[in-house]
Amino acid sequence: MKRYFYLIFLLSLSACGTSQKENMVTIGGVDDAINNAIIDFTHTEKRLLKGDDTFLVSAETLEELIVVTIIGDPNTVLLIGEEDGTYDYRAFPTMLVEIDGKMFFWYDEGKSTTDTIINTLYRRNFVDTMIVNAYIPDRIIDDAKRGVVYYFCKNDLTNYKKTGTNTLTKSYKPPRLRCKK
Repeated sequence: MKRYFYLIFLLSLSACGTSQKENMVTIGGVDDAINNAIIDFTHTEKRLLKGDDTFLVSAETLEELIVVTIIGDPNTVLLIGEEDGTYDYRAFPTMLVEIDGKMFFWYDEGKSTTDTIINTLYRRNFVDTMIVNAYIPDRIIDDAKRGVVYYFCKNDLTNYKKTGTNTLTKSYKPPRLRCKK
């Protein structure tokens, strides 16, 4: 009888663990790797999720890897204006995802900011104004801020490794990851 309950317990644990991977995509591009990183981050980085509500996401492509970095960002995005009162949204993120009250945003040069993103940023009180040559709001720079760096194989986005770091500006040698050719 004990074995039966133990078996049910193990099966329920394995079922809980697979739901995260089931939401990840295997084949895709940088945006898909970012989404996979966010899925993993929200399921495994509870300590980092507690400290912030807003996370800056960045990505770069290496030879056979897509590298995604996620770090908490307390700074607001800037509505940049000229002295004549005209404003533009060039400093606004172009991609944004909200999960469980947390906001993840990033910049994609091939895309432009949408009204939905602008409205979300205003709703979350995450916009500040900068007047060129007149007013620049205070910015927080925390060199001890912890984040996570994900290394995804380009040809299988479910094959990845992650490293936690508190010095994200430092260059790192990617971990060994066996990517299929």
